[in-house]
Amino acid sequence: GVATIAYHYEKPVIATDTGGLSDYVLEGRTGLLTRAADAAALAEAIRRFNVSDRDAWAPAIRDFKQTFSWESMARTIMDAAKDLASGRDRNRTAGASAKCADR
Repeated sequence: GVATIAYHYEKPVIATDTGGLSDYVLEGRTGLLTRAADAAALAEAIRRFNVSDRDAWAPAIRDFKQTFSWESMARTIMDAAKDLASGRDRNRTAGASAKCADR
């Protein structure tokens, strides 16, 4: 989606909390997230965003986007396949966003 493209270029995202965007936008770290269907909140987020501070967002964005890299996703899938093959039952449904929330 749009958020992952922005992160590819290490740019923060301003978005509304719709769909899965709350899984991809970490408030204050990788961008700003506002309530859905709230134009005033979105306008305020745009006003709060300081273009000159964009580079300050880059380290958190770099860390976050690594969670969704092909290598990371492949490693997660391979680990789950190994667990299934060995009979271990590990809950992997929390997804990558749960790992990022702990950072």
